[in-house]
Amino acid sequence: MEIQIQQSTRKTSDLHTKIWYLSKDPKFLTEKPFYSNIPFNDPEAKQTNVEMVQSPVNITNIRGCENAFTLEKDGFQLVRVDTDMPKVYHQLHNPIWVQDSYYPVVQGWLTEVLGRDKVQKIYIYDHTVRHHDPSRPPGSRGTDGALQPVPGVHVDHTVDSGPLRVQQHIPEPEASRLMKKRFQIINVWQPLFEPIQDWPLALCSSSSVPQNEFVETDLVYPHYYGEIYSLTENPKYRWYYAKDQTTNEVWMFKNYDSDSSCPARFTPHCSFVNPEAPLGARPRESIEFRVLVFFR
Repeated sequence: MEIQIQQSTRKTSDLHTKIWYLSKDPKFLTEKPFYSNIPFNDPEAKQTNVEMVQSPVNITNIRGCENAFTLEKDGFQLVRVDTDMPKVYHQLHNPIWVQDSYYPVVQGWLTEVLGRDKVQKIYIYDHTVRHHDPSRPPGSRGTDGALQPVPGVHVDHTVDSGPLRVQQHIPEPEASRLMKKRFQIINVWQPLFEPIQDWPLALCSSSSVPQNEFVETDLVYPHYYGEIYSLTENPKYRWYYAKDQTTNEVWMFKNYDSDSSCPARFTPHCSFVNPEAPLGARPRESIEFRVLVFFR
């Protein structure tokens, strides 16, 4: 199994575009942002009170400096893996095959990156395939099995919802035993063709975001209550992407880290309109895995 941290010495370059942040509406001083996926009979009932605004941003292309970014310091890391994507492309749209045959592959990548001697248990609790449909507006959900890229800046978990996610998937008393040691929730993000030019993924260095600037936001489902972080615009945030990402390059980024002393516990991320994408660039297709990682 080939696992490499991308390395070079070439300087980075910036891309100028816009991304979507939570608006700085005064109502959020007293009202918690929320998204509801519960069908309401009342036509006046809101599915969300969230209002997003586009803000200009510089996103740095990490090509040439890939090895400068790590999960521990920045909350994300670009890792080179050995994947024959043309061979597995169609199978990655079969959720049963993915769970049975590809989950072990992803677990192997994480074990190599994080350290076989340091990891106690790795559990992939779900995955999502995304296809950008240009006929749908940005931020629309898409269809089951082929969700749209997410343009809004967010983190999948919060200080409170991270442990709840563990308890949802790991039975007691094992969950409590595992959570006595350090644990993380990591996303593994992989393109399904190359290069990715349409709606690539941008990641914000966690160390550039003070903890008190994360905004707790509710996610409400018929079967599950969750909480994510949103962000309002701040020019001090440092954003990065990998230009022309290939299928043998995967992003690993943290959505939760129980170690409160770590400078990179929560990694804001989003997709964005790439102004350098050529006309007619193939709409993005990607797969992402959400993983619970428990350390010794």
